[in-house]
Amino acid sequence: MGQKQAGAGQGHGKVIEETSREGPLELGFDFERKFRLTCGRDGRQVVLGKGAIGDVLLCQQLGATRHTDAGEGYGAVKVILADAVSRSVQQGIKCLTELSGGPHIVKLLEPPFQSAKFTSLVFEYASGGELFEYVKRHKQLSSEVSMDGI
Repeated sequence: MGQKQAGAGQGHGKVIEETSREGPLELGFDFERKFRLTCGRDGRQVVLGKGAIGDVLLCQQLGATRHTDAGEGYGAVKVILADAVSRSVQQGIKCLTELSGGPHIVKLLEPPFQSAKFTSLVFEYASGGELFEYVKRHKQLSSEVSMDGI
């Protein structure tokens, strides 16, 4: 699973830290009917990214016919603390929902899931990571790379 484990060794982010004392994350019945959080060899959730208001975790789509290193059968779930969902965050979620499925936009697989503690957005898994991190690492984006879609 090479790249999928990249975030696993980086420690936990805000969502995990604030809930780790209470046991596993409970993202709600609707989420848990369709997805399962993916754990690394250490038994902890695989953290793909960390943000100011939430974390992005690797998840598996239940019922998927196969799970591959290319990301098939996987998703990236952005877990936002319920008390951090401001009006601007709600507007961002609305924009993501409307743009999902467009060219060069990571697809939102389901409408947002709500639980008492979290709002969760499940996106298709993009194995290459974030464009911002790629540009930061390589200092620039060549025209050949941008035309290839990275």
